[in-house]
Amino acid sequence: MALPLWLSKALSAPGWASFLAFITVTLPYLFGAEFVPAWWPLTAEMAFVALFFFRHWRSVVHFFGRLIYRPYPLPAKPTYLPSKDVTIVIPTLDPAHLTFRRCLKSVCANAPARIFIVTVGKDKYEAAEEALHTVRSEYPHTKIQVSYTLIANKRAQINSVIDSIETPITLLVADDDNYIHRWCVDHGIKIKFQADAGAVIQNHNNSNDEASSSSAVVGIADLGEYPRFLQQCLRWARTTFRSNPRMLLSPRAWRQHPWSMYGVQAATLTNFALSVDYLLLCLFRRTAWHVSRSWMVYVLVAFIVLSKLPKLHT
Repeated sequence: MALPLWLSKALSAPGWASFLAFITVTLPYLFGAEFVPAWWPLTAEMAFVALFFFRHWRSVVHFFGRLIYRPYPLPAKPTYLPSKDVTIVIPTLDPAHLTFRRCLKSVCANAPARIFIVTVGKDKYEAAEEALHTVRSEYPHTKIQVSYTLIANKRAQINSVIDSIETPITLLVADDDNYIHRWCVDHGIKIKFQADAGAVIQNHNNSNDEASSSSAVVGIADLGEYPRFLQQCLRWARTTFRSNPRMLLSPRAWRQHPWSMYGVQAATLTNFALSVDYLLLCLFRRTAWHVSRSWMVYVLVAFIVLSKLPKLHT
């Protein structure tokens, strides 16, 4: 069930209003009250309410949105079939790693028409061919082609096989989801978010677990063992601050996905939960409510804690 455009606009309006209130009320109260005109009185209560809605309006909308969400129904007779209409492109720098084998088996389990594996250099090409011996025997009906480029560049690797693709659908197994999402939005392609048992991605953070690699599991995302996992987290953080501002510059995205522009793209750039929650408690202690209704601080703490539980569940 997609969020209607009118509802998306209606929900995003209070969000942007709370952001404006945070800029014009909370920040001046905390750091620059002496620069505020006399006709603009600032109180702790105003600063607290502005910060509270800035922090938690998104959480409230997402909570109720998750309750009413329904997966998009799959057609009884699909228009496209993976075995005839889907090609997978996998650019890789380490075809000998267990992560690559897991990824490849996960892809093969979905029976695509063809798989292109593009690595770098002759040595990596031979390593990929060696890794494919058992995979080809397990999935004899899937065509798997290996090639290589001379430079380690993901775009060059993908571009080297583009002309060989013959199916109407192409999937890139390269962690390029941000770029693909932006491209789809900019070109007017409709996007639906599918969250059900058939679309679950299982995370593995131990690439040395040989037992789990003995059978193909559909939808695996290898996070890597320490310290590789920390490097992955750093890459995600860098991607957020590079990709999200670019999406904010897309006029079509503002027209088609107004709530996501606030609740996802802009919010992740200001999502400093620990600092904001601490400021909420500090501001509340300055309000008259803390004097007359001191028990409310416990309600606030409980609300902050409960607001984090859905994240632990997902």
